[in-house]
Amino acid sequence: MAKNVDEIMLKRVKICLGLFVFFTLIVVSRLGFWMIVKGDKYSLEAKENQYRDALIMPTRGVIYDTNGKELAVSIPKYDFWIELKNIKTEEAKQKIVEKISSVLKVDTEKLKKDLNLKKDRIILLNNLSLDDVKKLKEKKISNTWFDEKTSRYYPYGNFASYVLGHTSANNVGLAGIEAYMDLQLKGIPGKRLYVRDALGGEISLRDIKYQEQIPGKNVMLTIDEVIQHNLEKVLHNAYYTYTPKSVTGIIMETKTGNILAMSTIPDYNPNLPREPAYDYYAKLMQEAVDEDEKMKVIYDMWKNPSVNVVFEPGSPFKLITAATALEEDKSNMEEYFNDTGSIEVAGVKLKNWTPTPYGVITLKKGLENSVNTVFVQLGQRIGAELFMKYIDTFGFGKKTNIDLPGEELGVIRKVENIGPVELANLSYGQGISVTPIQLITAINAIGNGGNLVEPNIVKAITDKDGNIISKAETKTLKQVISSQTASSILYAMESIVDNGSGKKAKVEGYRIAGKTGSANKVIPGQIGYADNKYICTFAAIVPVEDPKITVLVVIDEPLEGTQSGSESAAPITGQILEGTLKYLGINQNIRINEENNQKTVAVPELKGKSYTEATNELRAIGLNPVFDPNIVVELESHVMSSFPQAGEMVEPNSSIMLYMRSDSTLKTNMPNLIGLTKEQAQVILDNLEIKYNFSGSGKVYNQSPKVGTPVDKDFRVNIELK
Repeated sequence: MAKNVDEIMLKRVKICLGLFVFFTLIVVSRLGFWMIVKGDKYSLEAKENQYRDALIMPTRGVIYDTNGKELAVSIPKYDFWIELKNIKTEEAKQKIVEKISSVLKVDTEKLKKDLNLKKDRIILLNNLSLDDVKKLKEKKISNTWFDEKTSRYYPYGNFASYVLGHTSANNVGLAGIEAYMDLQLKGIPGKRLYVRDALGGEISLRDIKYQEQIPGKNVMLTIDEVIQHNLEKVLHNAYYTYTPKSVTGIIMETKTGNILAMSTIPDYNPNLPREPAYDYYAKLMQEAVDEDEKMKVIYDMWKNPSVNVVFEPGSPFKLITAATALEEDKSNMEEYFNDTGSIEVAGVKLKNWTPTPYGVITLKKGLENSVNTVFVQLGQRIGAELFMKYIDTFGFGKKTNIDLPGEELGVIRKVENIGPVELANLSYGQGISVTPIQLITAINAIGNGGNLVEPNIVKAITDKDGNIISKAETKTLKQVISSQTASSILYAMESIVDNGSGKKAKVEGYRIAGKTGSANKVIPGQIGYADNKYICTFAAIVPVEDPKITVLVVIDEPLEGTQSGSESAAPITGQILEGTLKYLGINQNIRINEENNQKTVAVPELKGKSYTEATNELRAIGLNPVFDPNIVVELESHVMSSFPQAGEMVEPNSSIMLYMRSDSTLKTNMPNLIGLTKEQAQVILDNLEIKYNFSGSGKVYNQSPKVGTPVDKDFRVNIELK
């Protein structure tokens, strides 16, 4: 019996041992399979679970004004993460809510709801300041951590918003310079490799690896913060004075094309780009029937009217018509036209802005009073093909290439679609659509000696240390009209401000050239014009004697009673000019005699100018050019000197003696010096490059040779004083 028991026990031991060996072999084989066959795979998975690489977002570049003032910067912000899967009880969640709400003003109900989400981890709070982070860290909330990022901040709030634009929450440029220069501003992300524990927390290691981020480049604009603020202040006041849909202003540096200021009211705050800053957009958002329509309103609010919106320019376009006519010898400023108040073209009666006929007037007076019939006649002389060539040359119908997104081309007809009526309308600025930036660029050429320059709003790109990477240069596209034509148009524009429709743009002490405009608005989606809706404009070039800035103001639908450029846009421009000219240090050149309130005018610098240029310039400022009656003045001659001299102050209607040199013979006629002082005679002779000998003292009473005698550079004249 005992033997049987022993045998049974032995069998059981053998079976157990066999089973143990069998299962051990299975375990060992599986371990071997996992470690040898699948070892690389599982090792990789383990590393993937333990190691994490996090993007290090670069700091977005700064946007500066032309003087280095910060207009857009990046500031640190923090997201507060929590590992939800490790927070099991309601009691633990409640404690977290209590700790957070004790130091921060938060929506506790939302916190509770977020803590009950079925997710492993979430961002519980975002965009926290460094101060908020310090407060939360003091509460020592477990299973939480902070993720640092940067947020875009615009220190001046509602300032140059259409120029600067804004970014998304992820620092992607959505509008303005932020969008156009996004590639340069955003930089290149880096990477950080770290090891985490079983709970997802970061384990600090010495050999942690970094790939450095490359910060974004900085962009310096041509915008001047002081000029921009002045422009916005004036436009803001105008918006509430004339209650238009919008009012736009651009200030351009005449010689370079640099944009010193650009604004439209209403605008928006780039720090809060989805919240309307004005009632106009707030009302449209409230009226939106769904989210898609609301977003359309928001996108419209972000559009920059200076480059993204087209309109019919109206009367300022007459400057282009006049320039074309003068350049092609189709007319001149002193030619007479007969205005009867209207003109019939192909059976269609076209009227002036006023029913009262002007009668017989010069082209210059036609510009002063913006007489449509005069320009219809010019358009007929020019012809459609030639006119469209000049319109293209001035840059209409194509982009100006300014560094802002979404620039519109404008709308111009093809030559074959221009009949007699269309040509007539075109001559006074109807039937063509332009952007404000196109219009100011074209008009700017008149103040720039006929040279068309590309508008520019980016001055330079720099690295994080301020080193210049690239710098913008003035880009002259072409000379669209001669300097003589440009001068003639400019002086006629000055007469518009002094004697015509632009009087309310005057700024005491400055010579201002300008042109008003009042155009009926096109009815969207229809053929024809609205009866009582206007776009009013004013363009100015200042100062006339040496243009420094060009200004354009566009008012969309001003209130009734101010629906003309002379009543609304002109006074706004005057206010803009007053602040801008003083800030730029441009000196007054017209003085007021305090005793009798009589203006005195500075004699302009005329040396080197042609007969036509010099005489036009003097007449435009109310001075009379005169020549010695004993000297024959050739049209092919240029000014060598004047009396009184350039810069001297004289009363209006004073006579200015011009001393000329023939361009054909290169000889100078002996001037009349009788009665002048020695100093006055010396200046004239020096300017005429005539050598001389003086004898005696006092004033000139005799000269040799006589007046009008041709004198070459090697001849020496004798002047007797008494």
